[in-house]
Amino acid sequence: MKKNVFILIYFTILLICTTYQDFNLVNKFGELARSPIFLFVPIFIFYEFFRLKSRTGNSLSITVLQKNLGFYFLTITFVGIIPILYYFLNGQYVFLKENLFLKYIKGLAYIIIIFLYIRHVYFIMSRLSRRQVFYSFLTALTFLNIVLIVEYFSMPEALLFLHSKDIPYYRIRLLTAESSWTGTIYVVYSSISLYLATMLYSKKIFYKVYIILSFLMYGLLTQSKGFFIVLLLSIILYSFKYFSLRKVSIRNFMLVFIFIGLFFVIFGVFGEFYYSAFMRDVENYTSLATRIGLTLAGLKVFLTHPLGTGTGTYIVSLSKEILNSFNTLNSIFESIFKVKPNLLELQRLTTSTVGLSVKSGVLQWLTIGGVFSLLFFLFTFKHLNKATKKVSIIRFSFIFTVLAVTTYISLDIKYEVWLLFTFIEYNLKFIERNSME
Repeated sequence: MKKNVFILIYFTILLICTTYQDFNLVNKFGELARSPIFLFVPIFIFYEFFRLKSRTGNSLSITVLQKNLGFYFLTITFVGIIPILYYFLNGQYVFLKENLFLKYIKGLAYIIIIFLYIRHVYFIMSRLSRRQVFYSFLTALTFLNIVLIVEYFSMPEALLFLHSKDIPYYRIRLLTAESSWTGTIYVVYSSISLYLATMLYSKKIFYKVYIILSFLMYGLLTQSKGFFIVLLLSIILYSFKYFSLRKVSIRNFMLVFIFIGLFFVIFGVFGEFYYSAFMRDVENYTSLATRIGLTLAGLKVFLTHPLGTGTGTYIVSLSKEILNSFNTLNSIFESIFKVKPNLLELQRLTTSTVGLSVKSGVLQWLTIGGVFSLLFFLFTFKHLNKATKKVSIIRFSFIFTVLAVTTYISLDIKYEVWLLFTFIEYNLKFIERNSME
């Protein structure tokens, strides 16, 4: 019993650290240290050896997600070394003051940590009871609520000592670098907590009301345009589940009607605010031009390097295509918005490797691994989609997360994304085990 309590406390700390994505050690060790999860790597490795040595609980067992990510890692390790050798043979070892081989190693390190993280989380959840897993997620969600409330009432100087830069910030960002990173965190933690509360306490409404109010509080206070757009798209895609000409029923009809109504309510309440914010961004700031420019550049790199550029030399190809995208960006903005795009941030990205990546996690991995990344996403998303077909709350979270990482969220240190994917597999295994008993 005491052992389980220790694991419970440890897992709760791990969940809280998963939400911390602006760790100030990033200033000393680079982007890999933007999340404190890298500090857990010795524990992850020790636990792997412990399971292997003890030979308990099928220590060498591996899930579909882990298997897919393992094969992907081996593939891009091989693919990525080829362009490194090509550049080295041509006498180029450094690009924008970044050693290409070290960049290659650091890129692989992200995937190694993700692999160890998802295995570790899966093992830990398997050691705990469902109630204990629920308490850990609920505690982490409560922690997020406290941070959100403190931040809201002390902006723009909120919790600056916990961030990598001591600069005032005027939107809700929790313990991340920017507000757009927070949407997946709240969606994942709220949905998993709500799902477990529904399974464990079907007749008690306190937990469910608290979790729903937590999510609504975040939705009302956040000003993330990416979250707003993806939330609306997720509602539409999720409602397709209940729209079928083959299975017409009053229940499904009412659910579709509710989701459509919810879409228009959210759009009606927040639409004007986000539209105004969007137009201000077009005219005065760099974020929209930067995201579109990086997307165009990433697509061009993927199309011209179908086998991928590797985790080291992608910076060379991406920087080149960013510069090539300027004329296209000018044409797009002048024809659609009647203004010239602000390209200052894009220009800065071509002078340094700091932040030089595609904002979309899926597209970033496509530039690195080409068709191998595409296959990884196709097989993984197909597997996880099938696993959530009968789990409505988690399915919505999965749809939202896939849309987010396809459009505006990265994958490398966004461990809550991998946490959701791991929970889906853990939950599937739990359901299958119970159905056999």
